[in-house]
Amino acid sequence: MKLRKLGKKGGLFDSLSDMILAVVVIIAIIAGIMIITPLLTKAATIDTCRSSVLLKAKANINIKGVNVAQKITPLACKTTDAGTLSGTRDEIKQQIAELGAKCWYQYVEGTITDLFSGSNNERSCAICYYFRVDELQPQKIPHKKTVMVESARTAKNISIPEFYNYIFTQTYNPGVFYGGGTKVAISDIYKDDFGFDLQIDNPRIVSPSDINSKPFDGYVVDYSGYMLQPSRESYLKSIKTQGDKLLSTGRGQLLVLIADKFDSMDRVDSMNLVQDLNLNSNENSRNAILLMVDINNHKVRLTLGADLEPYISEYEISDLIKSSFASAPNLETALSELVQKITSKIIDEKKNNYLSQAGINLHSYYAYFSTADNYPLLLSDFEPGKSYAVAYASSSQARPFFEGEGEGLKEDVNNLFHTEIFNPSNFNTAPQLCDIFGFGFCVGGIQQRPNNLIISRANDLNQYCKVT
Repeated sequence: MKLRKLGKKGGLFDSLSDMILAVVVIIAIIAGIMIITPLLTKAATIDTCRSSVLLKAKANINIKGVNVAQKITPLACKTTDAGTLSGTRDEIKQQIAELGAKCWYQYVEGTITDLFSGSNNERSCAICYYFRVDELQPQKIPHKKTVMVESARTAKNISIPEFYNYIFTQTYNPGVFYGGGTKVAISDIYKDDFGFDLQIDNPRIVSPSDINSKPFDGYVVDYSGYMLQPSRESYLKSIKTQGDKLLSTGRGQLLVLIADKFDSMDRVDSMNLVQDLNLNSNENSRNAILLMVDINNHKVRLTLGADLEPYISEYEISDLIKSSFASAPNLETALSELVQKITSKIIDEKKNNYLSQAGINLHSYYAYFSTADNYPLLLSDFEPGKSYAVAYASSSQARPFFEGEGEGLKEDVNNLFHTEIFNPSNFNTAPQLCDIFGFGFCVGGIQQRPNNLIISRANDLNQYCKVT
């Protein structure tokens, strides 16, 4: 791209404001590079990669319609060779699934598009891991745990249907990324930018440590008294309707805490409240939904049990709160809208319907890798001794990232999605895979599918994906 000379008509800087904005861009870019560059000199972890992806996504400085900051902000993500995966047949499948989960996690669960500046002529995916598979032992097919039809489990390979059956049924464990164990909840805070100006005189200050009970009726505890006014009764009923819906479906248990001021509402406070108030609907679930609102300090914190992360990622929380609070005319409208949005995301009928219809575990690896429109692609069987790759694709372009001179992946995709491979016992009729998931591959050839996890032969993905 050629830059036009400064001061000429139609140039890059047509006004003083453009020049000032350019300086801001330069400062922001230098700050971002100073943060990320030290990370690039070390062995990049999935957390440093995720942090750099978030930084790139938040870099939003435009000049002449071009997001300059986002294009230049680097990613601290490195391709890793995971070596040869060994163990029992199920242990090998688990290791592959965990590599996929790490890749999906470090790229923020597919919530950010166009990370790789993907024009039609650029590679718009990146390889997270290479791996190989050790010797395999034959195994009897456990038909009660299959969704796709398998012919046999031999020493020759782990077939595509066999691996799909594994990620369909095995529960995803977030502890993979957090030093072992199980993650209890995710949480984030939104502050300052409310669409309304509300301040309580002589505010009552509430300490989270003093909160020791849930409401007997409804889902709102209002220490300020603001929502208890008769004129706001309809908004409380709306929140109650959403809370009842979450509880009756077993998807979540809602609690809204409102105060003039909280003396503290950090992550630890919210996690302690989830634990102390037994906010999860039962001992085997992590589905608490805790919403804390500090009126005078203009702060809102949303904490979600780890079971809900496949529906709302930690990265999305702040923007989700902002979408209601930054434009609402008053607190009651903002709260009601936010609770409705949370409910809609968690009770994702499109996603839950196809998962349930196909007999897929709603908390499985597959559910974690999926959104309402995008799903993980496994395009190759796993054979001992051969090299495979786990990659993340991120593009909103009309041209799919794997479409080019090579036809290997395109042929694999068409073969996969035109085959009746679901177990007919799960359905009235045996559908094609695309009929269940709506991939868009069945009519008119391959269409765009941005933000996907892909596992396939290393040689094929090397043609289309960046090696970082």
